[in-house]
Amino acid sequence: MRIFLIAFGAISLSSAEAPARVACPAPSARPLAWAITEVMSGDRYADVYIDLNDKGRATACRLGRNNLLGNDKFWVCNAFRQQWGSLAPARADAGPITVKRRWIEYGAKHAAAEKAARDKYFREHPYERSECYPKDASTGRTVREPVAIGPAYAGAPDTR
Repeated sequence: MRIFLIAFGAISLSSAEAPARVACPAPSARPLAWAITEVMSGDRYADVYIDLNDKGRATACRLGRNNLLGNDKFWVCNAFRQQWGSLAPARADAGPITVKRRWIEYGAKHAAAEKAARDKYFREHPYERSECYPKDASTGRTVREPVAIGPAYAGAPDTR
């Protein structure tokens, strides 16, 4: 009987639930607190202008200021067109619009600066959990810019 009680107690203790961890916050459209959103030397970047029809679907893409070479211009624009979901019109009578996004692919200097800023942020905010946030920022980042309403955006040159 005594062995049974010891075994039952050991099983009971081992199956006790660990304290629940607080869930990570939902992702936000806002930049991360340590994000460096300006272009730095060594980065590749493009101002991308996407034409949307009255249903919010991408119909065309143009690049403004950029430092992309060769076919990369096509691939960046094509990625925006293909992956654009839809942007619901603000009003029922809204017509086609053009939106601007800035695409940045971090260079080594930018990635190192953002990693240092991230490390500093978590040292200064010990209550934040670093595993709740992306670690690698060296891949491309899209920076949201104001939406331009109207049939075309005057500052959007066609550089295809």
